[in-house]
Amino acid sequence: MSGGIGVIELWDYPFDPAETKDFDSDLSAEMTRTGDSIQDVDWTLPPAAVAAGLRVATSYVSNGVFAVVWFTAADPAALRAALSGTNVEVVRTVRTVGGRTLVDTVILKIRDKIAAAAA
Repeated sequence: MSGGIGVIELWDYPFDPAETKDFDSDLSAEMTRTGDSIQDVDWTLPPAAVAAGLRVATSYVSNGVFAVVWFTAADPAALRAALSGTNVEVVRTVRTVGGRTLVDTVILKIRDKIAAAAA
């Protein structure tokens, strides 16, 4: 059975291209409602973000209800030049122990913190 949470999530804190940083999605309400837990998760970046150097460094599941991803930049200067000040739509695909597949979009804000502090 496939389904989706159907909500676009916006991470509240930004990603600076100079960072390697973790972000998580709390799916505990959905997992509790369905009596299920997360088996694994994939994160798909749009082609423009990949071309600019945004990468998924690693991802994992925590406690069966949190989908965690770490982002990094292959070339921080190139990513900053291409995407600073934009929002990147990241597709999150969650597969559950119960056999469900949940596909949603999460918004990653790309912000140059040094430039923002100088402004």
